[in-house]
Amino acid sequence: MIEIIILDKHRSIPLSIISKYCPSLKGNLLVLLASLMIWKFVLQMISPYESVYVFAIGGTGVTLGIITALQMLLSTLIRVPGGYIADRYGRRRLIGLTIIVSGFGYLFYIYARSWILLIPGALILSIKDLAIPATEAIKADSVNPENRGKGYAIINTLPDILALFAPAIGGYLVVDNTAEYGISLPEMRTVYFFVLVGVLLTGFIRLFFLEDIIEPERLENRGVLHMFRDAIALVKESDQTIKRLLLLGGFFMFCFHLDARVRTVYAIDVGLSTVEWGWIVSITSVVSLVSGLVIGGLVDHYGRKNVFVPSVLLLGFPSLRTPFTILSISLFTRAT
Repeated sequence: MIEIIILDKHRSIPLSIISKYCPSLKGNLLVLLASLMIWKFVLQMISPYESVYVFAIGGTGVTLGIITALQMLLSTLIRVPGGYIADRYGRRRLIGLTIIVSGFGYLFYIYARSWILLIPGALILSIKDLAIPATEAIKADSVNPENRGKGYAIINTLPDILALFAPAIGGYLVVDNTAEYGISLPEMRTVYFFVLVGVLLTGFIRLFFLEDIIEPERLENRGVLHMFRDAIALVKESDQTIKRLLLLGGFFMFCFHLDARVRTVYAIDVGLSTVEWGWIVSITSVVSLVSGLVIGGLVDHYGRKNVFVPSVLLLGFPSLRTPFTILSISLFTRAT
């Protein structure tokens, strides 16, 4: 097991921790972090403007909801067999190959002239989530259990550094203030091509450089229905705390996805350009990164529940403030 973090538990994590502990990153952890830096950078260049792209090629709020729902449904369902496949055939191959295969879904986005073509593209993109159980297992194997809070904070926030200003860069690349939805379709397709290249590169890096720490098990062949029955049985037999977390997580994701995919559409509709919205997303990313590092230290110091509950409560306030913030920025920009 790779011990990457040994810190005093009574101190929070300063930003200098990144440079201090980078030299000790190695093996699977280094491969995951390096590939995530590439992946997150190209994704953050385009993801804030994907919803607007759907509208620009003829979609509506309903069609956006259909695409998102289908993608999330497949993403959720394939995670159950994903854990079984990883144990049987090895984590490395599953993680690398699923990313490579899913990357070709962006070809539909590049050549789409109607929102209908985005549906198969979105479903192919969901294939990458087949490897989520395997990826999380490798993360767990790569962090010292005594410092897991800080360790996961590093793993989840370090790749975001390179991508901090990717939304702003993407906004500059796709902006077209004369278009109905503020984006240039040719430039959007060019950025989607960059995303395709970045995702394929990520997949090949993981396929060739990750190592299977645990040898694949010789498991009996089981049908998909048996896998889901085992998963349901596991949930039923789990501790009450796990059941509460599952219920809370499901409710939280439902609330989050009610507006997550339409925020950009709302921002453009009230008068912001993609450049202005890109800067808002980038600034938000900076705050999120710093908060992630701090919360990782607080978890180890004060306990998970004592940090988790107030953190979730605070999530509701930005949604109440967002319409007023965007409107204020729009009015200020137009006045100056």
